[in-house]
Amino acid sequence: MPAIGRRCLKGARPCLTVSGTSAASFSTSVSPCPESEITSKAGKRSIIADLFQHANLGDKPNSPSERQLDDLKHYLQTKQGIKAYGTFQLLASTSDGLKGCDAQLYNALLRLMRRFARSTHGVDSRENRVHTAERIIMEMLKRKVAPNTATFAALANAYALNGQVADVERVLYEVEQRGWVMMNGEAIRMLAVAETDPAKATQELKRVFEKKGVDPQRYNSVYNAVLDKTSREDNEAVFDKVLALGRKHGLQPDAATFDILINHFSVKVGNMDEARALIAEKESRGMVPGTRTYNALLRGASNENDWTRLLAIFEEMRNKGIAYDAGSYTFAINAYAAQGKALQAMRVFIDMLAAKQRPSDASRSAIARAIIHGTKAEDSVALLISRAGGFVAYKIFRHIAQGMADQRQFVRLASLFKEMEVERQKKPHLWVPDFYLLGQEISSYARESMIEDARILFEKHYLPTDGGGVDFGPRPSEEKAYGFNAMLIAYGGTANRDPIKAREVYRQMVERDIPVSNVTIDALLASTCSDQMLKIDEQVLGYLRDASARNLLVKARAGTPKRGKPGTLINQALTAIGHGDIKAGIARISQGEDVDIAGEALVAQLHPTAFARSLGLESLKTKDGQKDAVEEAAS
Repeated sequence: MPAIGRRCLKGARPCLTVSGTSAASFSTSVSPCPESEITSKAGKRSIIADLFQHANLGDKPNSPSERQLDDLKHYLQTKQGIKAYGTFQLLASTSDGLKGCDAQLYNALLRLMRRFARSTHGVDSRENRVHTAERIIMEMLKRKVAPNTATFAALANAYALNGQVADVERVLYEVEQRGWVMMNGEAIRMLAVAETDPAKATQELKRVFEKKGVDPQRYNSVYNAVLDKTSREDNEAVFDKVLALGRKHGLQPDAATFDILINHFSVKVGNMDEARALIAEKESRGMVPGTRTYNALLRGASNENDWTRLLAIFEEMRNKGIAYDAGSYTFAINAYAAQGKALQAMRVFIDMLAAKQRPSDASRSAIARAIIHGTKAEDSVALLISRAGGFVAYKIFRHIAQGMADQRQFVRLASLFKEMEVERQKKPHLWVPDFYLLGQEISSYARESMIEDARILFEKHYLPTDGGGVDFGPRPSEEKAYGFNAMLIAYGGTANRDPIKAREVYRQMVERDIPVSNVTIDALLASTCSDQMLKIDEQVLGYLRDASARNLLVKARAGTPKRGKPGTLINQALTAIGHGDIKAGIARISQGEDVDIAGEALVAQLHPTAFARSLGLESLKTKDGQKDAVEEAAS
């Protein structure tokens, strides 16, 4: 199979082209309003009419925006997609911010954003790409700028990359109804098929390639999509079939083809020699290997735990001037962590921050592992940072703390927080604590039976009305909930269980209008447990009724409390009250039915592991929207 990889490669990727009249010529002949809606005999609704219907046509404030418009044009020219879209959103928030912009500008933004869609808050990057394209076109329609073939092509591509075959067909149908011609329309439809059914797309490719006069290069994107999809899904049969199909019909590879094959052979097959041969052939064709190419090699070496080779590849990238991204840095940090080389790992991490690469959860976990395995508990992290050539900054400590929390290394985390307190006293104006780390600090102290330290920290920063010098962001009540829940979880843990103190913290929480969640109620229930048993008494019933009054049990009708998880104490208690039926338990609590505690053996017995996992499991968000470490109660 390796030989197939090299023999099939020959060329460069053609860009998607569309033909049709310019945007300016359509500005008066095509109306984006619902009155111009196109409907087929079968009643197929215009996709543009759908988008127009959802566009917000309300008045927006007027503000000077000439400079922002110039910035937008600059970002489009320099291919800075994220900045371009951010500026576009700012201009779109005003009534005249995009005044004078024609279809050419909107289309340029649509094309650029194909490259920069990212995963956010659990939404896949391809789905985000669709939402972004639709928002841009809705703004375009609202400002009465007529779409042209390039607009439709960009929208169709967004749908295709997300596997939305039906929506691609709607776009192509509307282009046809308008009497326009979209080059590569069939290729775009096949691209959508490739994302959902690679085997079917391969058959369609074979059918198209066997037609006379068809240029296979027009379907290069489909070919790449099938290769990528089947490689990711370990579908070797279809992968080999489409690879042989491209070779048979002389399909010329492009840079994306090379990168897909390099990633496949280095990561999936583990054949680093074949991957290297593909890089050499890519260079011989005048294509410069980039970050994606070398990240595939780094990933392949990481899969083999070949840390020496990985670091050699990382150094090769530096010598060749190939830019690192967050993934490249993370691979190197992880390699040093595996070797117990904390100093070298810290140097790479500092370089990462200096390059303005945003650390991911994997990056933070990697540097935390490097410190844990490469230093002693009594060693100073501040000294390590200094020796690595960095400044002892709060931001670095915060990343390390998040990584240690993700790794559940609470002994080292408690030690790190003590060191941070020392640094905070030296430079209080530069070491302003934030709500997330305070919650983690409380939790780590509680886990290490340092409950008095946790209590002092909580009372210092969460009970004062001025916030105790903490930056709680624009929604202080919501952010403070993290610390209150951390303290409740501490009093619900085995080592520090105290139902009286937990109830007092809950009272203070309610008095300050701090949002109550299922994490709160679960921690309160945990504080009443004894010997891994949750006995249903009046106190437990009171907490459950309070949760019902706050509509926290609404989703439990489907089997799981709102924001809770199966197996939580709330579920266990409701199931016991309903005699094995959680819905019946919810009904009894919600309807205020009397529960005969004395006459019924209402006890929820938990498996030890389930008991430990049932306390405080909820993902929280930091102010920058990043998912942070999950709080798990001490057991």
